[in-house]
Amino acid sequence: MGNKAVYLRPTLLESLRIYKRSTGLTYADILVEAFDNIDDAKLIDAFAVQPRISKSGMPVATTVQRGGEGLQINLRLNAAQVEWLSGKEEVVGAPSRSALVAKVFELFFEDRNVQLHRRD
Repeated sequence: MGNKAVYLRPTLLESLRIYKRSTGLTYADILVEAFDNIDDAKLIDAFAVQPRISKSGMPVATTVQRGGEGLQINLRLNAAQVEWLSGKEEVVGAPSRSALVAKVFELFFEDRNVQLHRRD
């Protein structure tokens, strides 16, 4: 088992922590549950780069964000899980493993109508 760092927006991390406390699951277990509930088509759509066209009709260059800002958490994953994640990253067109994990958690909580909590 090894630690794999991923970066999550503060509100997403707070929701993950609340879910972890309420279920008693580890972050890695929640990730497995999330992947079990989010299909590849939804992930592919989430990572698809939508071409932008200017007012004149000229295509606008797009940049792909990798992980983005956020707070680091460490997932305790075994070698088979890391290999699986790397394969999934390629299949769905995620720019990074961190971006993939963040998006899966985000979609998982959205599908359950879990409020992305904020500390004011």
